[in-house]
Amino acid sequence: MAWTLRQPSIEAARALEPVVAAYADEAEAARHLPDTLVDAFIDARLFQMSVPAELAGAEIDFVESMRVVEEVARADGSAGGNVMIGAGNGRYGALMAPEVAAEVYSDPRAVWCAAFPVGGRLEVTEGWYRLSGRWSYASGCSQRSWFFPGFLVSEGAHARRPDDGRPVRPIRLPPAH
Repeated sequence: MAWTLRQPSIEAARALEPVVAAYADEAEAARHLPDTLVDAFIDARLFQMSVPAELAGAEIDFVESMRVVEEVARADGSAGGNVMIGAGNGRYGALMAPEVAAEVYSDPRAVWCAAFPVGGRLEVTEGWYRLSGRWSYASGCSQRSWFFPGFLVSEGAHARRPDDGRPVRPIRLPPAH
């Protein structure tokens, strides 16, 4: 992997203010960020600001990331909210199995969204897995390259429960298609 990394900053967010403001009405009407605006956020590394450094992210601290979000939100609150969610999800890279994190973040333009409430179930069948369900809207879902759904692992008609009796709720990242 060879690409030039730019650090996200308050100055980068401020520089985007006219672009964010110019697309605010279009984003509101469409109910999602226009691709041009998403690309501008990615190019400024705003979605990557919380990704761990070992995964080629900026890994800026939480307070600084909220200052960046605040600058975007000055021009359009919804755009700021999308940056907050998209960037905040990057922190989970540190919790992923190394091989999964390497795959997810091999693309420096990777953005993902999450729907943590359990909305589906994963059935284990003869060496295969089948994920099905319905998840509530997840902010940023139209711009994501990966989706992080919450689900229960099923055995037959029931949730798998280990000895402690709690249902198994793993979290996986299916790529967007």
